[in-house]
Amino acid sequence: MDSTFIKSIQDKKIKDSNSFSLGDDKNNEAQIVLDEKSVQRTEFVQNNANISRKHPIYIEFYGVNYSIPIQRKTVCGIKTDEELGKNPCQRIIQNIHGFVEPGEILAIMGPSGCGKTTLLNALSGRLSTKDVEGTIKMNGYQSTKNLKRFIAYCTQEDIFFPHLTVRETLTYTSRLRLPREIPISAKLEQVENIIQALNLSKCSNTKIGDIKVRGISGGEKKRVSIANELLTDPSVILLDEPTSGLGTY
Repeated sequence: MDSTFIKSIQDKKIKDSNSFSLGDDKNNEAQIVLDEKSVQRTEFVQNNANISRKHPIYIEFYGVNYSIPIQRKTVCGIKTDEELGKNPCQRIIQNIHGFVEPGEILAIMGPSGCGKTTLLNALSGRLSTKDVEGTIKMNGYQSTKNLKRFIAYCTQEDIFFPHLTVRETLTYTSRLRLPREIPISAKLEQVENIIQALNLSKCSNTKIGDIKVRGISGGEKKRVSIANELLTDPSVILLDEPTSGLGTY
């Protein structure tokens, strides 16, 4: 009985060790597949990122200030008109300097409400030029409409039609934003390239969704938002909180 019991224990240990080895082999195989996909995505991005290199943009900004007017009704009874001045205003950003060279990543960090989004709006030209003080230059020149075409801006909010799939959303964007001279087949090819580059193949035929409609995850939605801007192959892309909800991608 003792020998039989010992033999059964040994057999169980051998079986457990084999199962662990099989599990380790599976994990190793999965890791190898993930590494291969990562290498393929890197090679793909490097081989297909040649259009934006034709139009490198150097951005410099210094002495950037932006303020908004204060309505007198909101401060009535707290401060007098003499204390506020003739044109009362609240300073949002003050005396900001910086520069970005082609091929670089610039991270703007700060606490909530310090004016990061306002600065991005100023750099992208979304604010009225008469309200923005300071100098913003691209390649040594004042920003113009032609230069702004090479700049993409991904906002914090991911706004999509919830009933469209990821591929449909990117397809409509490519057909609306890319030049008419580009054939539809080339636009569809660009869509597939972006889907592959941002690892959206698994959810490409899934609806975007919203609160009422079940769809893709928050990280996938953020990547779709970035893909929307990358379709035009910009020279500069401004990302407002790009890592929010992105997970470990």
